[in-house]
Amino acid sequence: MRRLFLLTIVAVVTVPGAPALAGPKASAADRAAARQTVERYSAALRREDWRSVCRYIAPGTKKFIIERVREVKEIQVKRCATAARLWINPVMGKMTITGVAKSKDPLNVSVEFADPRATYTTYSIYEYGKRWLLAGVVPGPPTSSDD
Repeated sequence: MRRLFLLTIVAVVTVPGAPALAGPKASAADRAAARQTVERYSAALRREDWRSVCRYIAPGTKKFIIERVREVKEIQVKRCATAARLWINPVMGKMTITGVAKSKDPLNVSVEFADPRATYTTYSIYEYGKRWLLAGVVPGPPTSSDD
């Protein structure tokens, strides 16, 4: 029996066309909205509610996830919910928010994951109209599987 270790490389996706935000400071309302976005995203992950997970992800990041599933897993998917189910490990919903930046463009929300192998610690949040969306997601900690 051979053990195969797969390491997922996490990339922060710069979202083309992300709106420029006025001013360098994030208001208390901005910080609360960004925190709430990450909390709701996290709760959706824990429930494995993939449609809801996608509601909190920026359009460019959704496209990135779909492309990664097509490329890496060689599965033709069209919808974010299907791609997210195949790409994002629900264990990543087990997180604690440790802080929200006071500046924006992007507004960064720092987190700690329950799984110590997950070392990515910041979600970048952008404002799209009146909604705050994640511009990058953490697919999961490194995994191993038997071959």
